[in-house]
Amino acid sequence: MEIRRRSGSLGLNAALSARMAQAGLLEECADKNIIDKDDYPQTAEIEELQQALDALQQSRGLDIPIHVDGASGGFVAPFNSPELVWDFRLPRVQSINASGHKYGGVLPGVGWVLWRDDALLPEPLRFNVNDLGGQMPTIGMNVSRPGAQIIGQYFTVLHLGREGYQLRMAALEAIATHLADGIARLPPLRLVPAYTLPADCEQMAVLRFVVRAG
Repeated sequence: MEIRRRSGSLGLNAALSARMAQAGLLEECADKNIIDKDDYPQTAEIEELQQALDALQQSRGLDIPIHVDGASGGFVAPFNSPELVWDFRLPRVQSINASGHKYGGVLPGVGWVLWRDDALLPEPLRFNVNDLGGQMPTIGMNVSRPGAQIIGQYFTVLHLGREGYQLRMAALEAIATHLADGIARLPPLRLVPAYTLPADCEQMAVLRFVVRAG
């Protein structure tokens, strides 16, 4: 079951999401990509979604967890908007994923998922590898893929730390804002759109710019 978008209301709507969950959607997925209370006033915050699901549980007894798709924003919001409550500070958030190759600062091919605790990790994703004289549990689908991106992410996190990421994200946000303001002042341009929006908004085509370091 999908939550359809409407032109003029492209963000996540907490009340609608709760109604869809009541109708049979087992787990709500909220996209952290677009959450910014200043620039996206139509976008419901994850905290609002939790409140709606809390009310649903009180009225119908449905206990529905939240998975946060933090693809890009998961590496941005903690540093540029730390006051936003969208992560494990909310008890319904059970897992969060992020893409290291977007704003994590590494080569393409690295994505991360975190669970609130070990018991929530789905057992089918867990592999026990007989290595170095013992059983080692792992969820990395490494097979024969190279590990350069993982080593790169490990180095970047240790090298930059929280302060380094704060400086980097602040710079990227300033550059993105400068570019957006400049493009808005240009005369109409003909651009080739990358893709159209989902069902009910197919008439809207978008072209995304990703501003990242390196």
